[in-house]
Amino acid sequence: MTDAEIQEQYGDLLAQGRLKEIMEQMREAGQIEEGNTLPDNIRVIFRNALNAIWNQPSSDGKPANEPAPVSARLRKRQEELRDGLQCKVDLYNRSEGHLDEADGIDCPMCRNKGLIEEVRNDRRFYSIMVECECMKLRRSWKALQKRQPVGIRQKLSLDSFAVSEDWQVRIRQRAERYVQDSSGWLYIGGAPGCGKTHICSAICREFLRQNLRVRYMDWPKEVILFKAKVLEDEHDSRIQELTEWDVLYIDDFLGAEGETDPDGEPVDEDVKVAREVIEACSRSGKRVVISSGWLLDELRGLDKDMGDRICERGRGYTLQVAREKGRDYRALSEEQEEELC
Repeated sequence: MTDAEIQEQYGDLLAQGRLKEIMEQMREAGQIEEGNTLPDNIRVIFRNALNAIWNQPSSDGKPANEPAPVSARLRKRQEELRDGLQCKVDLYNRSEGHLDEADGIDCPMCRNKGLIEEVRNDRRFYSIMVECECMKLRRSWKALQKRQPVGIRQKLSLDSFAVSEDWQVRIRQRAERYVQDSSGWLYIGGAPGCGKTHICSAICREFLRQNLRVRYMDWPKEVILFKAKVLEDEHDSRIQELTEWDVLYIDDFLGAEGETDPDGEPVDEDVKVAREVIEACSRSGKRVVISSGWLLDELRGLDKDMGDRICERGRGYTLQVAREKGRDYRALSEEQEEELC
């Protein structure tokens, strides 16, 4: 229907704002179909008719209806509710938490509470608690702590690493230098019980304090999950996830706790997973910290390319502790490590 036809046929009803009756008559006459949206020209006519009624002066010269004061009162009430809620939210966000006392991570965003309160508006104002980004770092630190005896969990730092012998001094000095560097890998391998996990955990704690995201990988446990992923897509996605963190810490890499063949060496499937992980991490350019019971030459014997890649990426930060009887473990000097690489 044209605008003129609508005005001629329904002019009186439009003037009275009886739009529902108009639509019912249009449907009965087949001028509009049931369930369909109104044509644009009819919607414009309806809107203009309502505006004309709304703005029609009353006997006192004012518009017959005055929505502005009502709208203003409602808007003012909403603003009051929002402001009151915001004050409560600000009060919570300014309060201090104590999570830093347990892990040493100081977060200025949530003030060490782990949560930030925010005001939201979804047809009404309300507040909601949102987890702070620092909680990812705190969970990473908690995972690192689980690898340590309860008695030293609160002392995992570079300063707490024992330096009673020269080889221990060299390891700590190299670790301190590494955390100040901007890239590269660190590999520490060799004798059991020489503090490999301690020094790597302390390094990762320093990274957490730099607001870097650290992924802890317990190799003996997680390699089982990798091998269980029989579907190629699932296997690839699990490896891809390892490369999405700022730092990956692989603990007990190809360690004695994993499956071994009759000669005491890792089974071929473990070595295959290790090669895939190392290659993916190398391509990603992210930092990797590795502790292992294997010396670099021994890794090369398992897979030369993998050993060479670790040595190349960790140049300057490949720490190896020779296996000797008793407590006389010794760390290879930096010159000896460079010869190996």
